[in-house]
Amino acid sequence: MIAVDARAAGPDLRASGKPVRSLQFAPRADADDSAWEAVPATGLEQRRGNGKVCFGWYRLALALPERIGTTEVKGGTLVFEVVVDDYAEVWVDGKLSPTLGQSGGAVVRGFNAPNRVVLTRDARPGQQFHIAVFAANGPLSVGPDNFLWIRSATLELHRPSADTRSFGSIVRLDPAVDALLPADARIEKLADGFEFLEGPVWHPDGYLLFSDPNANRIYRWTSDGQVSVYRTKSGYKGANIGEYHQPGSNGLTLSPDGSRCSPIATRASASTAPTTSSTARTARSTSPTHRSGCRASTTIRARSCRSAASSASRTAR
Repeated sequence: MIAVDARAAGPDLRASGKPVRSLQFAPRADADDSAWEAVPATGLEQRRGNGKVCFGWYRLALALPERIGTTEVKGGTLVFEVVVDDYAEVWVDGKLSPTLGQSGGAVVRGFNAPNRVVLTRDARPGQQFHIAVFAANGPLSVGPDNFLWIRSATLELHRPSADTRSFGSIVRLDPAVDALLPADARIEKLADGFEFLEGPVWHPDGYLLFSDPNANRIYRWTSDGQVSVYRTKSGYKGANIGEYHQPGSNGLTLSPDGSRCSPIATRASASTAPTTSSTARTARSTSPTHRSGCRASTTIRARSCRSAASSASRTAR
């Protein structure tokens, strides 16, 4: 950890206030790792760091071959899973891509819990990408006597399955609809597991927002198929919320610049339930399209960061 210049919170609730001093991690996810120690795959369980409050980096460079084992890579879905003792964040190609309400994936999922990141759903031989895993000792507020290590790190290749998401048909009663829908448009089920859905709105940053008024939530769907909770308590917030069948938001609308999403209606099964017009800030999505790759023998580079200094290590997979 190193001392850096920063800004306090300003009137806009962002880092626009008076100059202050704070702390930052060093090195960063995209640091040059050429001098880091290389360790064989059997060294993943080696304890690193000095215990207490400590952090570290594991780096991995991958390139996709024609096949992994007997499985053809082309068109497959590639998933990277890592279990770090104790917490992890996963960067892909120098970017961390969290979404509001997300648990796991690129961000911390839980104590010694697996992080699973879909690297590509359309793998191609020769694709390359770089993964950086940020490891943290925990529980953070305890300052434990344990150390940083990787419990497991795996790469899964899933073959394309038959398309079972498409169903029904589109009946074009007016030729004008051709200006809105491509000729090969299909009806697809994007996700399931909800109670009752309303109010879809497409955000200019490239994701879909929609309401589940029964669950009192707004969800976000991204083009890589991920669904996360965008906002809880999207409608009624009273202490007697349990009395109402549909306390959540219904229709949604965006502000002209797309920076805010507001419910335009809420519904409840009891006539005494109030109507709200609360707003939610959007967390702008930076989800990139990641290139991906894998070799039968690849190297993970690791570097530990401690409170006053950093030591180098590298780990292999």
